Amino acid sequence: MSTYRQYFCCLLFSLFAAPVSAWQDGDEHKCPQQGAYLNTWYGFSVQLPPDLKGCPNSPVGMSDHGVSMALDAAQTRWIELYAGYNAALYANLEEAVAATIDGLGEDADTATGSLTPLSRSSFDLDGLAATRVVLRYRLKSSGKLMIYDSTEALRDVIPQQTEPSHTYAISLTTSPEHYTEDRATLEQVLASWRQAPNEDSPPASP
Repeated sequence: MSTYRQYFCCLLFSLFAAPVSAWQDGDEHKCPQQGAYLNTWYGFSVQLPPDLKGCPNSPVGMSDHGVSMALDAAQTRWIELYAGYNAALYANLEEAVAATIDGLGEDADTATGSLTPLSRSSFDLDGLAATRVVLRYRLKSSGKLMIYDSTEALRDVIPQQTEPSHTYAISLTTSPEHYTEDRATLEQVLASWRQAPNEDSPPASP
């Protein structure tokens, strides 16, 4: 999980009491999730590709922010599905995407100007207006070139709020040489992503 998302996960955990997590201790290493994944905390479901296993993408014991899937044994390439409250109070997708790019800059060697936008497009995420951005950057730690392909969406779940209440991101982090192959897997994940009821959804009408 990116640094800025970790920060907001911890912030929200400190502010709101949370029920027991669906994940168990050790799941971050066992990666037990396969097949259909339903997140009732923040409201989405997805079908994991048959050959991939999902790990929790936030510390066990916190609310369930989503799932991360390693694409190689070394865990240098992965797909992450994240959901959470809009703690940063983004008013629109432009602000959310800008924050994602800024957060990526924490890992990028920006001194060399390596953070390069490759594409940006509108996307329909199961009826939610979304923005998809693809960026190339060079890691500060190793100098390795990486590709980041992220689709971001906001959702109004809690009534009478000025800003959207929930935020979602489906992202791929990979190397340029594996991008074509890994993008095909990402497309499968995106195609199966669905909105779902969550902890804050209004009660159904009788």
